[in-house]
Amino acid sequence: MSKRWMALLAIVTLSMASAFAEEVVPPYVSVGVGGNLSLSVPFESASVANFHPSLEARARVLWFDFALVGEYTRLDDGYNELSTFLGIGICNRDARKLRIGLEFGPRLRWILKDGEGYYLDGDGNPSRVGKNVDYLSYSPVDYRLTVDYMLSNNVVLGGFYQVDTDYRFESWERVVDLVNPDWETGRLGFTCMYFFDL
Repeated sequence: MSKRWMALLAIVTLSMASAFAEEVVPPYVSVGVGGNLSLSVPFESASVANFHPSLEARARVLWFDFALVGEYTRLDDGYNELSTFLGIGICNRDARKLRIGLEFGPRLRWILKDGEGYYLDGDGNPSRVGKNVDYLSYSPVDYRLTVDYMLSNNVVLGGFYQVDTDYRFESWERVVDLVNPDWETGRLGFTCMYFFDL
């Protein structure tokens, strides 16, 4: 097991132990909205193309997080990408200011150029979409580690690191690819959110 996986496993284990060992405090359900700005890793230059704005909605139910993140990315050769991350995860949930969580789920990708739709094939090359299901079939499954600081009961400033795995629904039987993240194409980002207590 790589050192990265050992570190990630340690973070998840500590987060889960913290989550279930502590008394949950209200609110038990909250919904947040906000915005993110992320940067491609490894960092190559400070050009606009390396920064990715996104909108995020997140629901928290007890120890569980449900995330919906929409992101825009400008690719090479005039291609543009719209992606939507649908994540479910777990976070420590107590009265302290710092919360750590891990989310997991598909990142649906729409590659667009001149009004035409594309997907990225196994080699990362744009291919013309034949059926709408191609968008799902060739989209990756991601992990996202989140660290949030509660400025108040409702306002959150945080950071996250998100990576694609090699798993694609097109080859659904290759579940081993779920534990093979592409560490070289991660996103390091910052987020600001406002939560409404329900």
